[in-house]
Amino acid sequence: PKIKNLIDYSFSNIACDSMDVFLAATCKFCVATSSGFAPIPKFFGKPVLLSNCLPTAAYLELDKSDLFLPKKLLKKNINKIINFFYYFFFQINYYHSPEVYEKNKISIENNTTNELKTATNEMFEICSGKLNPNFLSKNKMFKEKLKKDLNNDFEFDLSHECFFSESLINNYI
Repeated sequence: PKIKNLIDYSFSNIACDSMDVFLAATCKFCVATSSGFAPIPKFFGKPVLLSNCLPTAAYLELDKSDLFLPKKLLKKNINKIINFFYYFFFQINYYHSPEVYEKNKISIENNTTNELKTATNEMFEICSGKLNPNFLSKNKMFKEKLKKDLNNDFEFDLSHECFFSESLINNYI
C-alpha cells in the first residue's frame, strides 16, 4: 500500500547498482534477508537486521551491532516449531530450497508484520545504544542456553555476537 514518506526502493525507478551501494553506505541500518544485499551495508560498518532468513548459516556473518530474526520452521506432522538449536545442524542449516524443506516434512513460516515491526524498533534501540534491560537479559539467557545446547553437538564454539529479536526468543523459551 501507499504509505506517506515511504519509498519501496526495490520497485522504484531509481533502483540501480550505484544507488544500492549509496543506500547501503549511508543508511542508519539495513533490514535485509540472506538473499545477497546484506553484506554490502556490513562492508560500510552499518548494522543489519537479518529477517525472514534461511538458511541460518548467514547468521555467522553478523556481529554485536546486528539483529537476527529468521523464518520459523515447523515440523509438518505435528505443526510444532522446531527447536532453534536444530537450525544450526548440518543438514537443516544448509537446506537451499523450499522443496528440500518440503521433502523433509518441514514447513516454513515468514516473520509476521508484528515481528518485523518489533525487530525494527529493537534495531532503533541498538543503534541508539539505549537498550531495554529486559531485552539484554533475555538475549544473554538465550545465548547462554543456545551455546550450552550447541556445545553438546559441536566440537567448536559457535559465536553468538549478534542480538536475537525478542520475537524469536519468545518462541523458544
